[in-house]
Amino acid sequence: MSSSASATNDANHYEQEREKRIQRNREMLQQLSLPKLMQEAMQVAASVSVSQARKRKMPSAPSALRGQVPAAVATRRSGRRQAALEREADGGDASCADEGEAEASEADELMSQQQYFKLMGLQLPEGHFHTDGNFKGWVNADVCCIYGIASSPNDLPPEEIAGKQAGKVGAKGSSSAKLKSSTQLHSYPNAYFYRHVAPHEKQAMGQWTQEEHELFVTTARKYGVGDSWGLFASHIPQRVGYQCSAYYTQVIIPSGEILDTRFRLTHTGKAVFKPSAN
Repeated sequence: MSSSASATNDANHYEQEREKRIQRNREMLQQLSLPKLMQEAMQVAASVSVSQARKRKMPSAPSALRGQVPAAVATRRSGRRQAALEREADGGDASCADEGEAEASEADELMSQQQYFKLMGLQLPEGHFHTDGNFKGWVNADVCCIYGIASSPNDLPPEEIAGKQAGKVGAKGSSSAKLKSSTQLHSYPNAYFYRHVAPHEKQAMGQWTQEEHELFVTTARKYGVGDSWGLFASHIPQRVGYQCSAYYTQVIIPSGEILDTRFRLTHTGKAVFKPSAN
């Protein structure tokens, strides 16, 4: 037999063995249902990633307080809620935006904070207090001093007050509103601090610390709480107005530390803004 014929036979034998191995592998994969397992694994991974993303977006109480705060369900931001947030930051009606109006299902029985704690067999926290829903302060005095902001709204120059009124009919959309508010540190600090921290600060994200929680409650006790979230946030370093508003709705109200009659709670502990219930 020639060397060329021998090489041809070896090649044919190799191809035959290769085809057999491929066939065996296919049969094993089918037995293991690998495609189905891979699909199921991908579905689980996607579910976990979505769950983690939702958790990152939701304000959470400091770890030291978690045992004291009744479990609350995260509020979903409706289209009306988003529009209200934009109106508040641009100078419009803040009644819906500030408190994070939430839509409760028809099956939910809404109750006051006191009724909810009674239903849960819990006592309201020691030192709890009431608010009428109004923030009566101004920009943090230290921030005013550093950046030359008027020491009270009465000290704003007439042209800046006029600019504030014009700003009520502001640009639409969160990105354009944020850009517009970035120019209003001196003329309209409530709009500025609703979306921006002081220029020398870096915005904090994620879980609030125990110190931030205590500062929030102290500020609320001193000046009131429930609207003008930009001004309120200037007293909480590294937090902006919409973060303070969300923390109030999702943590403070369910905790019972501050009693606000404009809110009701569902049986799951979700805060719902219901000013008409007063």
